Amino acid sequence: MPTIPPIKCGLFQFDITDYHAILGVPLGASPEEVRKNYLKVTRILFPDVRKLETQEEEKLADQLLSKLVNPSYETLVKDQAARRDYLLVLDQISDRASNLGESILKSKAAKELLSSGETKIDLNYRKYLNTIAKKEYQEIHKTLERIALISEFNLVYLMLKSDKLTTETTPSSATQKTSQKEIEEVQKENQETTPEETTANLIDPYLRRAQNFINKKDYQKAVIDLREALKIDSKNAKAHTLLGLAYVKQNQLGMAKVHINKALQLDPENEMALEGKQVLQRLSGDSKGSNSSGKKESKEKSNKGGGLLGGLFGKKKKK
Repeated sequence: MPTIPPIKCGLFQFDITDYHAILGVPLGASPEEVRKNYLKVTRILFPDVRKLETQEEEKLADQLLSKLVNPSYETLVKDQAARRDYLLVLDQISDRASNLGESILKSKAAKELLSSGETKIDLNYRKYLNTIAKKEYQEIHKTLERIALISEFNLVYLMLKSDKLTTETTPSSATQKTSQKEIEEVQKENQETTPEETTANLIDPYLRRAQNFINKKDYQKAVIDLREALKIDSKNAKAHTLLGLAYVKQNQLGMAKVHINKALQLDPENEMALEGKQVLQRLSGDSKGSNSSGKKESKEKSNKGGGLLGGLFGKKKKK
């Protein structure tokens, strides 16, 4: 497994890891903005989702994901104590940065950003950063170079800003003083997919693979994939439904009930989950379910399930 070489410019030269640069978000980005970019990055790097050409790129993607991307997300969003400590360090660097000159910068683009002055630094900073962030992980062999460049932009921002970054844990932005109109213009220029669409793209491979395992009656592997899917989106009704049905097939009715009920809580009209609930009631003896009309209705719903249901309830279990 290749070792990622250290980055020695931008904020990295202060012996810290620039988590914002790694995820391609501006300093002071809100947790939601961080999460959105994290999902975009993992869409490119995640195994079974990424589209890379060589084994070397595959190994580098694994390293970037495990050594840089996931720890950055953990620090900026999940570990509030680590986030506070990190922002405090940025505040300390900010105090020193105003006394640093152009000589500390290595890239032409960072020097240009510095020369643009403080007047419109918030707007210019976002424009420079977003230009690189959009393609940060598109060419995997250039990713470290682009992380370094974004980190230089971050250093320039601290050099030109006299006010400190907030160390509070509530969502905040170091660019609050930028006019709302200017920020909206930059966001519009760089608008791509919504967080919901990105999450759906990331979780879909797990659902497809789980469905294939279910069709092959390999329910244990289906459960593993569906659990991973729910780590990405704990409120995905389809994942809860398939997981409940996989548990039914393994006769783990208690676990099946938990996920079927969760699916119906999220999507009360989910036909497959409704059918799963009927099957659970029949297997648990909680429902009479002996009239022919009820059996006919269940059979009709099963037929409607099509590819997603995959014949999971095609045959009733015998007691």
